[in-house]
Amino acid sequence: MFPVPRSFRNRRPTDLQEIIDGQAHGLPSSPITCFAEVSGLASDVERALRHNQTAEVRETMSQLGYMILVSATRSHVFMSNALALKYPGFCLRCQKRRRCQCKQTDRLPAVELIGQPAPHLVRYSLLTWQGRLHRLYYAANRKNGLVVTWGRLMAEIGEAWREIGRRGSPNQADHYPLHNEFADVFAWWLALVNLLDLTAEELIYEVYSARANSSRHQA
Repeated sequence: MFPVPRSFRNRRPTDLQEIIDGQAHGLPSSPITCFAEVSGLASDVERALRHNQTAEVRETMSQLGYMILVSATRSHVFMSNALALKYPGFCLRCQKRRRCQCKQTDRLPAVELIGQPAPHLVRYSLLTWQGRLHRLYYAANRKNGLVVTWGRLMAEIGEAWREIGRRGSPNQADHYPLHNEFADVFAWWLALVNLLDLTAEELIYEVYSARANSSRHQA
């Protein structure tokens, strides 16, 4: 386990995309090729789960979360925006699904989220998103179990892959469904992270740190 430095802690998913994009050299530049690695890593997670290989599960989950963010960047998707668009039915501040006493800016989504960051609406950190999704869905996911949750993740990966392949040049009309699919993929990865009692921030930092150390040794 790697201690997460202050510079990496409590950052938004989109902030983490920007941080890791600086070291993404050597990874596929094509969105669909990059996402193929996501699919392969998800299969590796399933094998590790099936054989009860705890260390391997953690390692592959780390790589999977990292590559989902890299793939989102390659596809011009801001993950913070994507998550905000995906969960419009509740206030992120108080969790109420209808009326609440929070400011209107805390209720999601807004069309302006597509294609550019909107810090006043998508300022929630990865740690906050993990906690919110834990409170909303952990009980149901625990009842379904790891295998079913992994199956949902694979189904969403398949849908996102088809959307990436279908999409031509990025434009407003077809960018929304891509944000939606990436939000599904990342949310189900977070569901697995919660069921495994892991911390998403730590998992992504482990890959980031390992790649940074490797680059230093090669220099």
